[in-house]
Amino acid sequence: TTVMLAAAGVLAVSGLVMLTPWGRRIFLRNLIPALERARDGVVGIATKPLKVVSLFGGSLLTTMSYLLALYVSVLAFRGTAGFVDVGVVYLTGAFVASAAPTPGGLGAAEAAYIAGLTAIGTPSAIAVPAVFLFRLATFWLPVAPGWAALSFLRRSDDL
Repeated sequence: TTVMLAAAGVLAVSGLVMLTPWGRRIFLRNLIPALERARDGVVGIATKPLKVVSLFGGSLLTTMSYLLALYVSVLAFRGTAGFVDVGVVYLTGAFVASAAPTPGGLGAAEAAYIAGLTAIGTPSAIAVPAVFLFRLATFWLPVAPGWAALSFLRRSDDL
């Protein structure tokens, strides 16, 4: 209900803006070209099968890697949750993290992963450290090499 009300509110405000000449001008000048560029990008990728495979294969590989990392983190603390169960927890937590208004879903992701793991029967004494290990390995530790790579690329004028 809340999402439907918010969508209706956005549509109503958009409709009111479109009633004004400056709203139509902004719409026609900015939004239409952006949508055309997006369409051209999708068509450009969709007409090349190798790019489609790369796009979806890379996305699948990334998701499976993170899922495996969470599963191994649970096993590291002697958890007994099944791979499919942890997969459902990971996908739900990733959805919550993407909706959270914090960078990387910080806070919301951890809460969702812990809640999900305890909901499938993992004791909280295992779920909490497993989630913190998972987030340390997949969220915090990659920051240092990423910063180093960014600095190198800037120094070498490649970025």
